[in-house]
Amino acid sequence: VFNAWHEVWINAILSGPCSHVKNLAGGFAAIWNDNAETAAVAAMQGVTRGVFGMKGGVRDVTFGDLQAKMFGQFMATQEALSAAGKGFKTREELFGSSKIESRITGTGGNRATATRYDAFSAEGFGARGQVMGAAVDALGNVLTLGRAPTRLLVAEDAFIKVVAYRGALYELAYRDARLSGKQGDAFAEHVADFIFDPPGKATEEAQELARRTTLQQELDGKTKQIHQALSGPISRWIVPFFKTPMNALLYVRDRSPIAPFTKPYKEAIAQGGATASKAKMQWQLGTAVFTMIAFLSDEDMITGNISADPRVRAAYERRGIKPYSIRIPGTDTWIPYNTAEPISTIIGLAADVNETIKSGLDTDDRTALESIFGAIGIIGHNLANKSFMVGVSKFMDAVQDPQRKLNAFLMNYATSALMPGSSLLNEISRLQDDTQRYRRKTGIGLMQKIGTGIQAKLPFAQNGLLPARDAWGRIRSRSRFGTYDPNPVDEEIARLRLAYAPYPENESADIVYSDEQLDLFRKETGEMAFKQIQKFMKTDAFKRLQKGSKAGNVDATDELRLAIRQIRQGAIKHGRAMVRKHPKFGPELSEVDEANREFYQERQRQFEKDTAQ
Repeated sequence: VFNAWHEVWINAILSGPCSHVKNLAGGFAAIWNDNAETAAVAAMQGVTRGVFGMKGGVRDVTFGDLQAKMFGQFMATQEALSAAGKGFKTREELFGSSKIESRITGTGGNRATATRYDAFSAEGFGARGQVMGAAVDALGNVLTLGRAPTRLLVAEDAFIKVVAYRGALYELAYRDARLSGKQGDAFAEHVADFIFDPPGKATEEAQELARRTTLQQELDGKTKQIHQALSGPISRWIVPFFKTPMNALLYVRDRSPIAPFTKPYKEAIAQGGATASKAKMQWQLGTAVFTMIAFLSDEDMITGNISADPRVRAAYERRGIKPYSIRIPGTDTWIPYNTAEPISTIIGLAADVNETIKSGLDTDDRTALESIFGAIGIIGHNLANKSFMVGVSKFMDAVQDPQRKLNAFLMNYATSALMPGSSLLNEISRLQDDTQRYRRKTGIGLMQKIGTGIQAKLPFAQNGLLPARDAWGRIRSRSRFGTYDPNPVDEEIARLRLAYAPYPENESADIVYSDEQLDLFRKETGEMAFKQIQKFMKTDAFKRLQKGSKAGNVDATDELRLAIRQIRQGAIKHGRAMVRKHPKFGPELSEVDEANREFYQERQRQFEKDTAQ
């Protein structure tokens, strides 16, 4: 049962269309990037060796190699579509690699006859009898959506693999004919023979490129040991995917400033030829991208994680600026760029490092060395918060602080694990209404929180929940895109890196607001806070403190933060008063007051009675 429901869960979290758009976008981005690196090597050697005659004028890579590769990629379209169709039908991966283990290897239950079978199947349960076996298979197909999510994943990867494989073969064939000195018909015949009957080494090289393009190359060393350790029955719930995102990080490593110090780079240089030239270009182009992203980050055209504190990030999101987004030039629209792994990881890391160094130098008197160490730390934070490590990070938080974080950990897992097709339903609910729904943290039990989390993902059922509001009482949207909405209040809060805390969900320890009361409280409190901060920002005192803060005066910065927090406290008092004045909620709270008063009076009388005895 444990394995069977894990299969249901994997298909549930992969059921959203966005997951498959990202998978295809990542594959095409990797192909495009490989072509760009090949073009860069050809251009550089065209000058250094073609014009200046370095290394005898022999060019490892030419634009002819690139044209052959792109021609092969184009010609592979029909073959790739056929492979995708076969992959969807059979779920058999090309070249012996896959993103997930969608089926179990072994003898299985009593009815298992194949070496590989689905966990939620008659084989998986060892169901006896035709009727029982058919019933289990039918239920498994329903709960996994016919395994369409994992079938699509295999089909998408098959398409990308074939395109990358054929492109690599054409490139290798062209280069081999060129370096062999073939001309005319002999050249064409050599290329044709090479493609239709490639040497074993060329086949393996092309297949390896296909695996790298889809982030499916085999892990080795420590990473392989970690993968094996995380493949247990419990740990694979915490880390459902490891191999693919780990390969994404290795892809980034090979294109980062540290590449020359790594084993793969040294091996590529030792091999020489096109392999060495491409390894050098990967490192050089990757470093150039890091520099370019730092410039765009300085110009506020691209964001990283913004801040590890969600309260600071919220100040940016209220202006339409979301983490890991890029601003379309000439517009006020911010779009997420994290749809094309592994390229997006390169961009995100560069933006994170620049943000850390910039915020460190702007907000306090840290030295440049301290800022650099902060940047190194944020790289670790970025990697720990990649999709495959979020489960581990949250699990460790829950273990270390179960009183505060265990319920949230269990709730997040339950809302996806208990709802087959959860990602698909969530995407449909976004289309039906992209209003973000409020999920309260206090006043209800864990099962109610799980129920609310599931309801928030269901189309139309979500309308029964109240909307979530931002710090200024405005209804929040779940849209992935952000429209830049500048306002001086949030600009100042973001500049101060002020952690503006969410408003409480209760009036006091004895009075917890109902959902309707809480919605009114958050609306009135937020609107008043925004209004009062705007008013404060027009005063001479604010202008004087802001001038000092921008000049690097830490005391002035602290005074501004304190003033805004005091305004927040005043707004909370106003919000509570408005709930009390409400024609419906006021009498309800008065009844609660009376009940509490009677309770405490009775408890006092009982205490006095017990004391007298």
